[in-house]
Amino acid sequence: MNDIELPPRRELPPELRARLRSDLRRGMFKEKRTRAKPLAAVAAAVLLFGGVAVGVHALRDEPGELISPAIPPGLHLDKPLAERTLDRCWNALRAEKKTGSYPKRSLWVPVFTKTDMGITVVAARANGKPLFCEASSTSVTLSDPNALLTMPGVALHADGYVVAGVADPEWGKVRLSVLPKAMPEPERSASVGETELGDGLFVILSPARLDERVVALLGKADGGLAPSPVSLTPPMITLDDKPAPGDRTVADAKFLGDCLRDAGVDTPGAETFEPGAKVTLEVPTAAAPPSITLNLMVGRNDRWFLACTTLRGGPMRNKPVEIADRPVTARFLGPSSTSESSKPAEFVGGVVPRAAAGVSVTVPGFPAVPAVVANGTFAAVLTKEMQAVAQIGSMTFKVTDAAGAVLHDGPAF
Repeated sequence: MNDIELPPRRELPPELRARLRSDLRRGMFKEKRTRAKPLAAVAAAVLLFGGVAVGVHALRDEPGELISPAIPPGLHLDKPLAERTLDRCWNALRAEKKTGSYPKRSLWVPVFTKTDMGITVVAARANGKPLFCEASSTSVTLSDPNALLTMPGVALHADGYVVAGVADPEWGKVRLSVLPKAMPEPERSASVGETELGDGLFVILSPARLDERVVALLGKADGGLAPSPVSLTPPMITLDDKPAPGDRTVADAKFLGDCLRDAGVDTPGAETFEPGAKVTLEVPTAAAPPSITLNLMVGRNDRWFLACTTLRGGPMRNKPVEIADRPVTARFLGPSSTSESSKPAEFVGGVVPRAAAGVSVTVPGFPAVPAVVANGTFAAVLTKEMQAVAQIGSMTFKVTDAAGAVLHDGPAF
């Protein structure tokens, strides 16, 4: 009776596997459900598939056995950035003693990252459940992985600029639509913002304030976009997560603080930025006065850096840039730089190891330019000839410590 010969195991056709997985996930997120049904469905999936990712992901609790979601082509996942951001969210929860309602950190698996406007959003799955972590320079916001979500549904809405949640599994595209409440017809409104969509999760960063608006998600299914009005009051938690305040008593610190205060644009966590490299440049003019003095200082904390420059018309600061997990994080800085710091400008600067004592910058075709180095930051002046051809990706940076030992010699990334 024990010598039954079973037929050889066969892989399910890809289209059948995808359909079963979509049906399973749709059932897990229906608003009107009991606890028994989704667990039964997951258990059945485990038995049926012999370990398909969604079943294992939802039931197993050992981090070594987690299977990361497949990342669709074109979806962006900065794994080091995602892990750092998720660590920030977890540490903030732990500091507030609020980890009890979340799966343990080892079960958080990032799916993709979205970064813009000085914030980073990580779409992840925590033991199989959707989890979104939004981090600014001063706070973190987390969605509730145990929330009962409709599909489509919003799991996180932060600062009026971020909308993140779960999409209908049949959608291949998600757009955000907003309209004043006096005109509640979302199908006639314009879509706004940039969207990432993958593994049934979406993140939308929009320049539009979404408060007091009718908000709908437009999903592309069956060849068309159908509006689905959504609520922007999901269960989530926002926690302060500020670096320690920087010193403002010494002259350089006061210069940075005054410059950021008068720059005409709010800088979240301005008090946390410490003074770094400071450079001065005389720019000739065709009229009186014959030149303009630009005083630029790089400021940094443990997560971000920026530059603030004094001008005749008042100070101007560059957009804060997150410090990358590499030896050199560099951007163009100064009045001519765009908000994304991608256009060649009067200066190049950024962050290097705090042990750095010397930095030289090389633009192909030109001699190396020495940079001013202070407090783990650097700044170097670029001539007009250099600005005409300079690209961050083609520039090289040689970083040395006080003893002359080379800490890095190569591109910024």
